[in-house]
Amino acid sequence: MSSVSPEIKLVSRFVRNLLDYDPNLIEFGRLNEEQENSSLNYIAIDSVLSSNPLAKGSSFNGDTEVQKRTRMFQKDFTISFYGVDAYTNKDLFEMMIGDQKSYDLQFELKVKVFPPKGSIDVKQLMGASYANRIDVTVNVVYNKSIEVSVKRIDTLNHTLIINK
Repeated sequence: MSSVSPEIKLVSRFVRNLLDYDPNLIEFGRLNEEQENSSLNYIAIDSVLSSNPLAKGSSFNGDTEVQKRTRMFQKDFTISFYGVDAYTNKDLFEMMIGDQKSYDLQFELKVKVFPPKGSIDVKQLMGASYANRIDVTVNVVYNKSIEVSVKRIDTLNHTLIINK
């Protein structure tokens, strides 16, 4: 099994906490499974696009001699709502994204989730007569940072050689 990117986990945590959703009903990425006449209301979160770097910066703590390097990225994520309550869950997500709870979660998770750009009814698009699936795309801005130990030189030891 492949590893899941930290960004997908971050967006999944945001969706789970925003909707108070059962974590067992949230999937990372797309699974190669056939969706049959299912009434299971689960959510899949995925992104197939690359991250776009927006900014970078660094700071140095002279007391601990640690330099923190930070980069800010932007990426689109697809959130797919499945099951008989797909429309209800999609609507709830779209309404809750502007709620105070959403802003508090974004602050807590250090992420910015913008409102969905629109939704696609994949069931109608595919001409299927079973298994609801509604996709919404959200733009997410997030940071990655590392801390690097940097030893500074407080005293310079040198030898001066003078030729006469």
